[in-house]
Amino acid sequence: MAERWARVASMAALQEAGRRIVRVDAKQILLIAVAGQVFACNNRCPHEGYPLSEGTLGPECTLTCNWHNWKFALRTGATLVGGDLLRTYPVERRGDEIWVDTADPSRDAQIAHALGNLGVAIADDDLPRMAREIARLMKTDSDIRAALRHAIATRADRLEFGMTHAFAAAADWLRLFELSSEAAHRLVAIVEPVEHIAWDTLREPQFPYPSGTAAWSPAASSQPSRRRTRQRPSLSCAAPCPRAAPMRSCGPPSPRRRSPITPISDIRRSTR
Repeated sequence: MAERWARVASMAALQEAGRRIVRVDAKQILLIAVAGQVFACNNRCPHEGYPLSEGTLGPECTLTCNWHNWKFALRTGATLVGGDLLRTYPVERRGDEIWVDTADPSRDAQIAHALGNLGVAIADDDLPRMAREIARLMKTDSDIRAALRHAIATRADRLEFGMTHAFAAAADWLRLFELSSEAAHRLVAIVEPVEHIAWDTLREPQFPYPSGTAAWSPAASSQPSRRRTRQRPSLSCAAPCPRAAPMRSCGPPSPRRRSPITPISDIRRSTR
């Protein structure tokens, strides 16, 4: 990654103010001076894009977003409370001047970073974060269908027979993806099947498939099925189904537990 240093402020002015927002190209960078040190980070909270310049600075250089209490370590950008990592920038003091390296990681690094974070979000069935990470993948101008391939490849071993209805439904979502020219619609068409895969594999054990063999085999099918670790939504019915056996019933499934949908505008703002 090529360095791209920019002079952003004087040390005297920053120490007097304590914190300052600077703009370099399209980036809005927050500078914070504390205990003789200078930190630079994205001013927009990676959660929903609220300004971290209005956040609270705590002990050990911890910055808290005052909107939803996400906490970040300014030295590393690690999220102490919340999910997404905070973008930080290298800082140098050259005499009384403060310089910040605003260069972006390579495209390949950004893709790997987004897919890695997406895997964490899938494991937690964190729908808003899945949408944000796929939106970040979209910003690299890469094929965001890679997110769905990543979900299938990393979660199939959480399914006893290596298959889920979400895999079958993904074909229809991919068709909608191909038919749409709207970025928001294309984003939703990938987020939905990824979230369904996350739901189907949430807290499921990793099945011990033999190395180098298919997930299912006649020998494996004769083994006792492993107990699932969570209850699935049950079917309810007001009246017996006339086409089924007397002991069976049909009806609409109980509502799925879903995370609140984050507006597309908030997702775009937080991934800048």
